[in-house]
Amino acid sequence: MTKANHPKSQVDKFREAARELKTDQSDAAFEAVVDKIARAPKLTHEQIKALARRKRDQDKPGGGLDKSKPD
Repeated sequence: MTKANHPKSQVDKFREAARELKTDQSDAAFEAVVDKIARAPKLTHEQIKALARRKRDQDKPGGGLDKSKPD
């Protein structure tokens, strides 16, 4: 059986997609992204709840536009 007949594994599909997007595969680029994430400000419990409410409201039909509240 040739390689062309085998379905691609998940990791092969991921690598192919990354190549198509021309991602930077260097260790320095990876570390820069990890560092950016690690330094992101932590949200308080109240901020997380507010964010969840906004997301839930946006997912509702109508896009979360609350017509009962004045602008």
